Amino acid sequence: MTKWKTIELMIEQIRIQNIKGFGEPQIEIPCTIYPNKINLLVAPNGWGKSSLTTAIDCIKRNKLDVPKEFKHQQDENKSSILEITIDGRTYRADSGSNSISSTIGCYAIHCDIYVKTTSRNVGNRYQVAAGHLAVTSIDVMGKVPPRAEINYGYNEVKRKFGGNGKILTNLDDRLDIILSKIDDECINALNRFTAKKRVALIEEVVHTINSLGGTKDHILQNIPAEILDNLNTDEYFIAICQKLNLDGTKFETFDIVYQLIQVYQADSANFKKTIQYISYKQFLNRLNTNIGMVNSTWKTDIRAKEKDEKLIVEFPRADVISNGQRDILTFTTRLQAFKSQLKDNKQYLLVIDEVFDYLDDANILAAQYHLKDILNYAATLSNTKVYICLLTHIDPKYFRSYVFGKNGLKVCYLKQVDAIASENIKAFISFREGLDKDNNEDDKNLYDELSSKCFHYHPTLPNCRIDIASRRKQNVLETWGEADNLLKYLLCELNNYLQEKVQYDPYAVALAIRIGVEKKVHDELNNLEEQSEFIRIHKTNDKMDYAQSKGVIIPDALYVLSLIHNQSDHLKYDTIRNQYIEKPVVYKLNHPIVKHIVATLFGYKEGEEIGLDKLH
Repeated sequence: MTKWKTIELMIEQIRIQNIKGFGEPQIEIPCTIYPNKINLLVAPNGWGKSSLTTAIDCIKRNKLDVPKEFKHQQDENKSSILEITIDGRTYRADSGSNSISSTIGCYAIHCDIYVKTTSRNVGNRYQVAAGHLAVTSIDVMGKVPPRAEINYGYNEVKRKFGGNGKILTNLDDRLDIILSKIDDECINALNRFTAKKRVALIEEVVHTINSLGGTKDHILQNIPAEILDNLNTDEYFIAICQKLNLDGTKFETFDIVYQLIQVYQADSANFKKTIQYISYKQFLNRLNTNIGMVNSTWKTDIRAKEKDEKLIVEFPRADVISNGQRDILTFTTRLQAFKSQLKDNKQYLLVIDEVFDYLDDANILAAQYHLKDILNYAATLSNTKVYICLLTHIDPKYFRSYVFGKNGLKVCYLKQVDAIASENIKAFISFREGLDKDNNEDDKNLYDELSSKCFHYHPTLPNCRIDIASRRKQNVLETWGEADNLLKYLLCELNNYLQEKVQYDPYAVALAIRIGVEKKVHDELNNLEEQSEFIRIHKTNDKMDYAQSKGVIIPDALYVLSLIHNQSDHLKYDTIRNQYIEKPVVYKLNHPIVKHIVATLFGYKEGEEIGLDKLH
């Protein structure tokens, strides 16, 4: 048996030049992509995720073929380059060469919608064009293998065995199932039985069995067990038994292997074609079953069909089915097509562009099942490495629909943004939550002071520094209970966030958003009486509802922000585990839409800093 050397690969870096949004010099994408894992590559909208997908999609067998519409600034004269660094070695593809494909097979899955136009004649002089959104047909596996069938004849096998051929089992009803388990390694083992040594082993068993007399049952009961010992220690006989998962008696195992050897040697070329055709039919049935399971449309004829010697899945017009139905159908089909390409001792890179960002929860679970199925299947192959990369703009810290285990999921931020809460802000929020406001009058007074003047907008600044200091809590800055010290910290982190600094404090930003929202609404009220009532109300949403009842127009976007800041100020400390009970909702701040809403709220302009007047 062939012993494959284990190959450990790690994709460490990707470089792209002159493809869509990536121009010159080369754009370096520092990333660590692990084999046989789900790799989440996270970057905001507009970063260039589709440019990366396009680069992968343009890899052809011998070159990088980038059409004009995918060139940077659509300039045909610019040279496009893709480089992938794997374990310290860099492979390159350009318009004249490609060293990537010989090392790793690259595939991309992205949106399958395009505009299709049709023309019709009107009268004798005019032609009218009409367009609609169509869904790209998927060529699942290229050329369909030719129909083939093994010429298995039970009577001929018995005749060739000899006088006691009657003890052999008729495999007519089981042959396809047996053949479906055979791969190249098994065929190699079958081919080894043309060697004189193994021919002699087979002939010895056949001769001994044919020398016995009596009925079929009598012969089976009296076959000397030792005549099969030599065969059962042969490495290629063992390989065939393991591949076919044979676990019967010694003779039952010999019976099947013997017949396979005879069939293979009778017509080895047709044997291999039959194996390919059986594998194809099984794949076709499995593919159409999977399509049927996720097809919730009224179009029941969506299935893989043979067309011009290819296996094609065609879809109805995009306006005939819903976006969600279309996405899961095309995604499932492309995953099955990718799976059909996997072979032993090969490496594969699959890049999926934001498909998960738009699927609903049920379809996400279905899609994840198929991804896990690919990894599980790859694990059954010999030394096959599969790198699955999901490009997403959604931060996995709060993308709850992912159900991959921690060991199977790796996250890489293509645009590094660290939302790191300081120990001081967490301690300050937790300090207020830990005050015994129900049983201690001093604690209640301090809680109310902090709540109204530090955790909500208030025209008067806080003055409770001494009360905070007297309680001596670790990491709690008593200076934040005096004047505008806390507001200055919040403002600094808010500017870091909007200026897209690498690091910012998400709890500070969330609190700044709350105060900013309340100040904006407060200032739009009609008079001092309404403003005083607004300050008296405790919860932000209740404050906004009150203002709305007084004629203030509250944009829905401000209620969206409340989903973040209403949780950020209720952080508690777990004394048993000695850690804060984090609120992952604050990490939604990284979403580009949320950031846009916040920038609009504060009137932020690029290159300028927000002033303290936005908070007080």
